[in-house]
This record gives sequence, structure tokens and C-alpha cells, in this order.
Amino acid sequence: MAQPRRVAVAAGNEQRAKAQIAQRLATRGLTMRDRAFTYLTAIRAFATWYYPDRLPIAEAYLRELDAMGDSVAPWQFDARSELI
Repeated sequence: MAQPRRVAVAAGNEQRAKAQIAQRLATRGLTMRDRAFTYLTAIRAFATWYYPDRLPIAEAYLRELDAMGDSVAPWQFDARSELI
């Protein structure tokens, strides 16, 4: 089943997807793993060959993921693979 953020992006509702992502990231007690996964999911949703205008959004989420440091390196690696 498709993830809600990806569905919203695919439907052209980028603002709704960004709001859902922001809501998830604002969740109290969100673990580092869950935060990293949320950023990875956001990057996957916005990184697409068919809509290059969405790439800056994915790159912005990648910068946030990078700011989390080396402890989330596996998610950073996966995120970069989405952008190449």
C-alpha cells in the first residue's frame, strides 16, 4: 500500500504532504530512528524524475536528515540513493 505522503504528492497535493510530514516530525517523543525514517519517506515522496521541480523539497529534507549526524548514516545513504 502506498504511503499517505507519497499519495498526496502523486496527487499533486504537495502542501498537504508537507503538512503531514511536519506533523509527524512534531510528534512528542519521536525517536531518532522514526525521525530519520520520516525524513527518508519525505525524500522518497518528493524525489522523482517526472517532477524535477520537486527536487529542491527533497533536498531540503535531506539537509535536515544530514543535520541529525552520523547516527542516522544508514538513512542518509538510502536518501542519497533516491536522489541519484
